[in-house]
Amino acid sequence: MLNKVKLGKLIKVHSGDGISVEKLLDYGKYPVYGGNGINGYNSDYNVPSDTLIIGRVGEKCGNTNITSVDSWVSDNALVVKPLVEYNNHYLKYLLEYIDLNSFANKNAQPVISGKIIYDIDVEYEQDIKCQQRIVTLLSDVDNLIENLQILIDKKNKIFESSKQRLLNGTKRYGKWKSVKIGDIGVFDGNGVDKKINEKEKKVRLLNYMDIMHNNFIYDDMSKHFVTASEEKYNKCVVKKGDIFLTPSSETREDIGVSAVALEDSDDLVYSYHIVRFRPTIGMDMKFRAYLFQNQKFLNQASKYCEGSGKRYVCSNKKFSSFELEIPLDINEQAEIGNVLYDMESEIKMLKDKLSKYKRIKDGMMEDLLTGKVRLSYE
Repeated sequence: MLNKVKLGKLIKVHSGDGISVEKLLDYGKYPVYGGNGINGYNSDYNVPSDTLIIGRVGEKCGNTNITSVDSWVSDNALVVKPLVEYNNHYLKYLLEYIDLNSFANKNAQPVISGKIIYDIDVEYEQDIKCQQRIVTLLSDVDNLIENLQILIDKKNKIFESSKQRLLNGTKRYGKWKSVKIGDIGVFDGNGVDKKINEKEKKVRLLNYMDIMHNNFIYDDMSKHFVTASEEKYNKCVVKKGDIFLTPSSETREDIGVSAVALEDSDDLVYSYHIVRFRPTIGMDMKFRAYLFQNQKFLNQASKYCEGSGKRYVCSNKKFSSFELEIPLDINEQAEIGNVLYDMESEIKMLKDKLSKYKRIKDGMMEDLLTGKVRLSYE
């Protein structure tokens, strides 16, 4: 039977115990749970296995975990004690569904307390057998998601390793030469203070986050629509194979991160903190897309950028002076580009599949935890 109850009728919570930095180990017998999950190990424990834990402070406060072994819970997390009989994993799914993080006090340091938790109303399934049935179905989907994420992580590691080996000439079939970036193309400037003439024309905006989260600009980029009169952008006709780079960032490591256009476009604008590079010699398009992902290039961009604190900048002149090795044979360029592109495309396909599974889980939680779908467990 499904009833609406306050969480304070189901559970009590208390903070874990403080732990000094000296006792927080990289490896050990007992995991240490903080505000964002496991953050180290300890030689002692303060809760048994199968204990439900809620992150108390931090950006991800409200996240839930169940200890699989005896563990240490720090004072950045809350230990949950049941007031009624329930399936621990059912309650974890229930807390995940209501999104405890959305109830947190969002100050400089987000925090959630027992007082906040106790006053939250939830739709609660009292029947333990029905709870178990719900857990079985949701955990099956969780297993699919977990296994797929493991596969994606593995594929990513292989991709990154292969990218550096191939782009650094470790696997050579023909002659390579060292070139300055400025000898194989030109940087035509950042976005400047210009507005699109058509006052209300909708244009696609290429911004910093597109580059940071996509090595390639795919067709689905059309979701990034803005009104041209909202900000100052540089209008540009994008050609297939154009490369965009981040010349400024809050961290050195993000300087020079790149994306490439896989399609022509006459309605794309890019903001002032992005620079475009156009090759002036014949090069395989896919190879040139990965050229700037060479670790040697990224190291140079990080090393020779200027600034400190909140903003680092690398000028087009410095970008042009950086040196890389490239194969002279365009067929070898094509082979490298195709191998890397195929690997990245497979990873993208797996990520799309992962997103689909997560949407399926969200839908199942909506149906099962609100009583929209009732289960038979006979």
